[in-house]
Formats: sequence, structure tokens, C-alpha cells
Amino acid sequence: MNKNTTGKTYVKPLTVEELLAMPDEDIAHDDDNPRTIETDWNNSFVSHSHQELQQKMVARRGLQKAPTKVSTTVRFDADVLAAFKSMGKGWQTHMNKALKEWLATH
Repeated sequence: MNKNTTGKTYVKPLTVEELLAMPDEDIAHDDDNPRTIETDWNNSFVSHSHQELQQKMVARRGLQKAPTKVSTTVRFDADVLAAFKSMGKGWQTHMNKALKEWLATH
């Protein structure tokens, strides 16, 4: 386990090669999810390569249909930013709305 720049602990995912090289005793045993055996794979087929599956797992957002927002860098006081971030998901939308409301009254 390592710590990233945010200080949160994470476990580095293993590659297929690392998993295959791992001795059986190093792999945790789980009665609810037993290891597969050769006959479990009878009549199975590979639908995608490992690389294709990795690409499918990466969430990709397409281009905006009608770009209405501009990316920029702005500096805010730490307490202001913390207050908006404490609102949870969508905090940037809330901040945008607050700024629009301020503009409408000034």
C-alpha cells in the first residue's frame, strides 16, 4: 500500500503477469468466491483482449454538443472553496449559480 498526494491510502492494482506469477498461498481464500477450476471455463470464449477491456473501463466523456462553458484557473480563499466543496457532488455548479446570482444584483 502507498499514499498518494492527497494522503489517501491506495493499493496498486496487479497486472495479469503479477497475478500469474503469484504463488497460490499468497492469494486470499474466500469460501463465498472459490477459485475456478479448468472445467469452469469449458465452452467459454474471449470477447475482448486485456487491452480492449482496459480501454472500455476508462470513462470517457465526449465533446459538449454546444460548448457553453470555458475552462480557466481561478484562486479562491480556502474557506470559500471548502464551503462549496462541503456541498458535495455538484459544488462547481452551485458556485457557478451563486456567481450568476451575484452578477444579477450588481
